[in-house]
Amino acid sequence: MTVPANARILSAITKPIVEATKPAPAPKEIEWTQLDPDSLSPDLRASYNDYRQAAKAAAVLRTEFEARMTDAIDPLDGEKLAFGYKFGKLSIAIVPADKPKRRTAAVSLADYLASKA
Repeated sequence: MTVPANARILSAITKPIVEATKPAPAPKEIEWTQLDPDSLSPDLRASYNDYRQAAKAAAVLRTEFEARMTDAIDPLDGEKLAFGYKFGKLSIAIVPADKPKRRTAAVSLADYLASKA
């Protein structure tokens, strides 16, 4: 008969048995597809338009704020401020000024769904 306290003591002072580790699953990269808003249903398109209007208003306020912050910090030539807003927190960094990224062509919702079928 085993005493539970003894088993607990023995497990605390003896070297644990290490099981073979399982290989981690390979990370799956996200494949993004740009949708054509004209291919959405009227209800979805109206909702998307409402979102876009709110986003434009927020973008104006964000641009004004970022311009005022840039003026206050005054980065050197060849530098710019980078802003981060993840998780509701404000983060900034001074980074080298670079070229804007190129955009990709949009596809319709029907074409996207057909490519996944």
